[in-house]
Amino acid sequence: MAVTLKDISAACGISICSVSQVLSGSPRAQELSAATRKRILSTARDLGYCRNELARSVVTGKSNIISVIVNNFAAFPPILDGICAAAIERDLTIKFISLLRNQDLSRSLLSVRQYRSAGLLGVAFEKAQLSVLDEHFLPYRIPAVVANTGVLMPGVPVVSTDQAGATHLALEHLYQLGHRKIACLGSVPPRCAAYETYMRNAGLTPRIFSERPDVYPELCKSAPDAVFCCTDHIGVKLLQWLYQQRIFVPESFSVMGFGGLELSKACSPTLSTVQEPFFDIGYQMLKILHDLIQGRSVPQHLQLPARLLQRDSTAERSPAT
Repeated sequence: MAVTLKDISAACGISICSVSQVLSGSPRAQELSAATRKRILSTARDLGYCRNELARSVVTGKSNIISVIVNNFAAFPPILDGICAAAIERDLTIKFISLLRNQDLSRSLLSVRQYRSAGLLGVAFEKAQLSVLDEHFLPYRIPAVVANTGVLMPGVPVVSTDQAGATHLALEHLYQLGHRKIACLGSVPPRCAAYETYMRNAGLTPRIFSERPDVYPELCKSAPDAVFCCTDHIGVKLLQWLYQQRIFVPESFSVMGFGGLELSKACSPTLSTVQEPFFDIGYQMLKILHDLIQGRSVPQHLQLPARLLQRDSTAERSPAT
């Protein structure tokens, strides 16, 4: 049976009110002597007392539980690590909810409300899911912060990678290696837009290839001297196909990824890429949400910089090649 405040009060001979003040961290606990506070805490520890946060939230109307809904747990462990690190610093409890394929988001949002969560963090929400969030959650005035979405919603702060800055970083790396015929493979809108802007500003011709099963021969026929892939997954798939065709990288042309996922260093050759700041995204999400809960002003869109990871798939090439 769970240890109660009454049990602790009886064990140390101090009123339940005083025990509650000490264990809840109430300012009024400072009116008690240091020896009394120490005796209460020692007794609670010896009896194995554990505060019931759900019951406490019912009484006080406040909660230290933060719900985190994630579209794909396997893809975002560094973001979750960042969330947990920030939560530990603020003495907050994290409740993770994983969305399975085609699972109804509205049911998960109902769970957030049922657990009286103080706020919600959404990782990798799709556009349709943001509409569900707007309709089924925001009217209840529970603070929410989302990550890595290309859609901004009034009242919902977004933390993301600086997509344009990261794309510029990747392309500048290729440019400095002497590449001028740089193709883009993929269809991530903000990255494709940033690619086109960079190429035109550099006086180069942009060439975007949408990823599809038959695109690789067409891409190679265009004779690029470098390929910017919109994701690491696309980059690794391209490297695998090129190897099967006995087209060697970076001897034939350089290949650049985007993301900095673990798979980018597990292929051969290892994939040069830009590392998205996933841990920092998670940390800042929790920090901003906590500030919202505390009534502080927060940025509506915080963009964090990526960093270059130069590996074996990119190499210097003469502009004349």
